Amino acid sequence: MECAQVKYKVVHKLKTKFPVQKMCRLLGISRSGYYQWLIKQQQESVDKDLLIAKHIKDCQAKTRYTYGYRRMQIWLLRETGLNINHKAVLRIMNKYSLCSRVHRGRRYNGFAQATYRYENKLQRNFQSVQPNLKWVTDITQFRTISGILYLSAIKDLYDGSIVGFMVGKNCKTALVLETLKQAITHVPEGNTAGLTIHSDQGCQYTSYEYHKLLDEKHIQPSMSRPGTPIDNAPIESFFSTIKVEWLQDTSKMTMNNVNKEIMEYITFYNNVRIKSDSGMPPLEKRRLAA
Repeated sequence: MECAQVKYKVVHKLKTKFPVQKMCRLLGISRSGYYQWLIKQQQESVDKDLLIAKHIKDCQAKTRYTYGYRRMQIWLLRETGLNINHKAVLRIMNKYSLCSRVHRGRRYNGFAQATYRYENKLQRNFQSVQPNLKWVTDITQFRTISGILYLSAIKDLYDGSIVGFMVGKNCKTALVLETLKQAITHVPEGNTAGLTIHSDQGCQYTSYEYHKLLDEKHIQPSMSRPGTPIDNAPIESFFSTIKVEWLQDTSKMTMNNVNKEIMEYITFYNNVRIKSDSGMPPLEKRRLAA
């Protein structure tokens, strides 16, 4: 039987080049036997696809359909032990309409006359060998039924985690200062010497108050060139991701609801959402480094 299955596989592989009946006769197998084997293979393939699709559907329900096929491949291996080629994952996601449901959004940029300007110390080197060595920060906005809500966030380039964030009804310097103070509370013993924080040239980051806080905490400032968002790509990417994956249209939501969704997403982003580069959520990588 095992020998016959090998022959069936040969016939199936060459069926586009040679007649099935002639190959079966030369290999000493029946054509009906070959077709019965083929039907069984197709049925097993369908059953396997359905099983994988069920796992994928469960994952997408938990993550609000935010996982693409590469992140889904990692999730399947981590959570179910299924080691599946990424092309097969994509095929099944397309087959059962389980692809991510994302839309591109827009973001806020605020530039003003600078009191303090700083050189670009990162120079787009977004790799970090340890936590609390390189942070990036910025502000984005969400339109709600009762006005604009602003999110100030700080991202650690070591693991991609959001180490500090604040939501407010305005984007004044106080919002940025409170975000930074919150992030500093998570640094062991508050030791921020040697830390570099990168921002754009928004007025909040060029202010005297921001400069004073950085100086007090011995934090090195770094700044993007004017009108060059790619210099601060990691935090830009985070803002794009939250709008694409979680808050695609906030115009009909209240400020309280948007605030709640932002907090929920950042918890998910830090603790659950798998990063493609590390194969694990940000804070899991951070715990492993401790």
